[in-house]
Amino acid sequence: MADPLSAHYGVSLAAIGLLTTSLFVTHLAAQLPAGRGADRFGSRRVALLAVAAAVAGNALLLVDAGYALALLGRAVVGLGSGAGFVAGLDLVRAGGGGTAMQGVYGGSTMAGGGLALMVVPSLTDATSWRAPYWTALLLAVVGALPTLVATGLPRIGHTGRWVGDRTLLPIGILQAATFGLAVVAGNWVVTLLEREGASSTAAGLAGGLVLFVGILTRPFGGLLAGRAGAHRIAAAALVGTSAGALLLALAGSFAVSTLSFSGSSPACPSP
Repeated sequence: MADPLSAHYGVSLAAIGLLTTSLFVTHLAAQLPAGRGADRFGSRRVALLAVAAAVAGNALLLVDAGYALALLGRAVVGLGSGAGFVAGLDLVRAGGGGTAMQGVYGGSTMAGGGLALMVVPSLTDATSWRAPYWTALLLAVVGALPTLVATGLPRIGHTGRWVGDRTLLPIGILQAATFGLAVVAGNWVVTLLEREGASSTAAGLAGGLVLFVGILTRPFGGLLAGRAGAHRIAAAALVGTSAGALLLALAGSFAVSTLSFSGSSPACPSP
């Protein structure tokens, strides 16, 4: 949606990229407070507030009031996505989900973005620049349904105690690098493929692999880490991610680009 949004707001493609930056800055900032809130008030309440923020932010984005309001709307959505990720993981754990299920959850959080890449380009003709905002709002509403029925789960957490471990820092950097690359690629692959002559539908289906493949590779990486060693799996994942990014940069054929999207999906086990 980069080109249609650029035309609508009358700004450069670089400015359109800042819409994603705005979301992920607040996404990051919301996670620790959301964890503290989940410990104190319960994960379900935090999750419902997160859904409300996602709905409100996208509703704000649907107001045709210029680029500055769009930045604000994306920031509000980021508050919801960051808090929702943490609260959702707590709900999985409270429901008895082990490491494999937590890996499936971590991978499935990429499904919304992957689905958007596959669906939104073909919806652009019908809803113009509003396509990503309408679909995101509807997905947020759908996400509220299982949250509403997740009642009676025990609270988990550290009851207000901060936990610090410096060994988590390199793992966090690894997570940020691999997931960040997938987000960057997901933002621009459809535009790049369309400029190479692919149809919007084909570009969306191919580009969606960047995020959809992660649904499988995250839990798979976790399972392999227990057998082959986490360090080896992480190193192999980084090599595969780098190779996929290199193939993308070479701007080869449509088939090669599709393979690149699969290779650039993060396979590292979640921290």
